[in-house]
Amino acid sequence: MTELESEIDEERSREFKEAFDLFDKDGNGDISENELGTVMRSLGQNPTHAELALIIKEVDVDGDGEISFPEFLKMMSRKQKDVQIENDIKAAFKIFDTDHNQFLNTKELQAAMEKLGEKVTPEQVQEMMKEADYDGDGQLSCEEFVRVMRAVLIHN
Repeated sequence: MTELESEIDEERSREFKEAFDLFDKDGNGDISENELGTVMRSLGQNPTHAELALIIKEVDVDGDGEISFPEFLKMMSRKQKDVQIENDIKAAFKIFDTDHNQFLNTKELQAAMEKLGEKVTPEQVQEMMKEADYDGDGQLSCEEFVRVMRAVLIHN
């Protein structure tokens, strides 16, 4: 078992292998651009050639133009981590939403940033709110908070 496979539990690895095999229509152990397109179209998506090529390029570590099972595992592991991070941020949002109205005001946002170890001034909080408040209602929804926190995590 590779180091990556050991990071993913055995049952999850089997599930990923089953999914991989569904993509690998010709059974050669790799997912080609055509195979990826076929599966995505069967799931109701209509990717362009350029979109498929980009997906392959992002995942194709060895540069052979196809996705091998280890490359697929790495991609799925990364996606699992992204989902876990988002779930953690949403859980934090619920904790920081002290008035339980499903929004964060500037006071709650400042307290949240401080609890996360970010020393911010009221002016910085106002700027964060202005940048993150996509609908302009003066408060952050959970979705807006997730965007802010992803940006904070990327910069740290």
